[in-house]
Amino acid sequence: TNVIHSGDSLYALWEGGLPYLLDPLTLHNKNGRGKAGLTNLDGLLSDNFSAHPRYDPVRKTYVNFGSVFDPIKSEFKVSLYELNASTFQSTRKNRVIPNFVLDAPALIHDFILTTNYCIFFINDTQINAMSAIKAMLGSGGFAGSIEVDKDAEHSHVVLIPRSLLDAKEQDAVSDIDLFQDERVTVVKMDQHFAFHYANAFEDMKGNVVFDTVQMDGMELAANFEEPFWQLENPFRG
Repeated sequence: TNVIHSGDSLYALWEGGLPYLLDPLTLHNKNGRGKAGLTNLDGLLSDNFSAHPRYDPVRKTYVNFGSVFDPIKSEFKVSLYELNASTFQSTRKNRVIPNFVLDAPALIHDFILTTNYCIFFINDTQINAMSAIKAMLGSGGFAGSIEVDKDAEHSHVVLIPRSLLDAKEQDAVSDIDLFQDERVTVVKMDQHFAFHYANAFEDMKGNVVFDTVQMDGMELAANFEEPFWQLENPFRG
């Protein structure tokens, strides 16, 4: 979860749906209680909106993503957005929304922003059937049913040029194939999982540098007998 103050509003962000629009002084939902308090940012959003936008101090914008899994098509769609930091409205003059589609659900909680790239980490995953059923029945979050495949050899670092966010034609940026599109750079790394990322930048040689914590895996629905912070490595098999 996260909150962003923009203009005369406070936007409460979460992983499970649209942002809530709050009064920054009273913290009351501006549009009413419950789901009435949600905002689609004047029709820009149709699905989830990540709680972890990244701020670009040069452009004075927020860049963020939203993701949704379609179990019928077995597609995981991730849409990319750039918003004016002062108004929290799209910087695009049209409603073309860049997006990429994976043929399996991915556990994407956070991402990295640099001057020229939106960067995502893609892991091979599998679905825990019982947790997925609980999520469909409203007894848990869908993210808790996604498990990182610890037997996979590689994780993929995907660098998407930010220039794609400026594309004017939907055909040029719709359903981008990350592993086939020549505009996208994919780098293989030894298999690991990263939940959050810290600083990121491009050095004088154009190399992308970032800070993160690598883990063997992540089980969001895991139950630990001891406090999490006392375990040496809670996700080691």
